Amino acid sequence: MFRLKQLLVEIGKMIGLMTLDLSGCSSLEQLPAEIGKLIGLTTLKLSECSSLEELPAEISKLIGLTTLDLLGCYSLEQLPAEIGQLIGLTTLELSGCSSLKELPVEIGKLIGLTTLELSGCSSLEQLPAEIGKLIGLTTLKLLRCSSLEQLPAEIGKLIGLTTLELSDCSSLEQLPAEIGKLIGLTTLKLLRCSNLEELPVEIGQLIGLRTLKLSRCLRLMQLPAEISKLIGLTTLDLSGCSSLEQLPAEIGKLIGLTTLD
Repeated sequence: MFRLKQLLVEIGKMIGLMTLDLSGCSSLEQLPAEIGKLIGLTTLKLSECSSLEELPAEISKLIGLTTLDLLGCYSLEQLPAEIGQLIGLTTLELSGCSSLKELPVEIGKLIGLTTLELSGCSSLEQLPAEIGKLIGLTTLKLLRCSSLEQLPAEIGKLIGLTTLELSDCSSLEQLPAEIGKLIGLTTLKLLRCSNLEELPVEIGQLIGLRTLKLSRCLRLMQLPAEISKLIGLTTLDLSGCSSLEQLPAEIGKLIGLTTLD
């Protein structure tokens, strides 16, 4: 871990810099506005900068940025609205940002984003409706988002999404019907969603789904008969679903199933 508390404003003169890795600088509280002058920057890593409380608005000037890594920045409470100007961003890593309470609506402008990692954002209560504008998103991970109570209906607009992970979202009680519109989804993980009581019948529309994991969903009492429409399903994990009394007869139609736990 480095003891670096601040960056000199002169860093803005390094206009040829492509990668800036400040990972583990646990005493770093802020970035200088001059960081916005690094127009050649493609990767900015700030993982485990546990004292970092905010990002400067000037980050919006990093128009070539493709990767922004803020993993483990647990003092970070919000993202600047200007982040929406990073239209070249493909990966946004926010896992472990446990003080982050919300995402700015401007996040919907990141149309090039393919991966959004929000695992461990335990203060995050909801996702903005604008997340539905992230049409290039393929992976959305929300593991251990213990305050997340619901997903917006607009999530159904993420037609390119292949992986959705919601494991350990202990406040999540249901999924929106619009989840059935995620026709490209191949993996859906809902392990240990202890308050999830049911799955929407629209889950039967996920014809490309290969893996469905529901292990230890303690309040899940039944599966919808429409699950039989998931003809591409190969793995179904129901282990530890202690309230599940029986499986629907239609489950016999899952002829491609290789693993049932």
